[in-house]
Amino acid sequence: MPQVFAQVITITGKVTDASTGEGIGFAAVFIKGSTTGTSADFDGSYKLTLPQPSDSIWCSYLGYNT
Repeated sequence: MPQVFAQVITITGKVTDASTGEGIGFAAVFIKGSTTGTSADFDGSYKLTLPQPSDSIWCSYLGYNT
């Protein structure tokens, strides 16, 4: 029977306003060009679990640049 190794990547962080440093609650955090994503919590913190490595994490929120 062949051996299969799986690696799950977990990224945690916080979406903040660049000028004030305050967390941006409920911002969308996602991997560019995929359907993998999550929403930040009330304080802007997020946890994103990926099935494979990626080099671009994006976030968006109404009223801010992506």
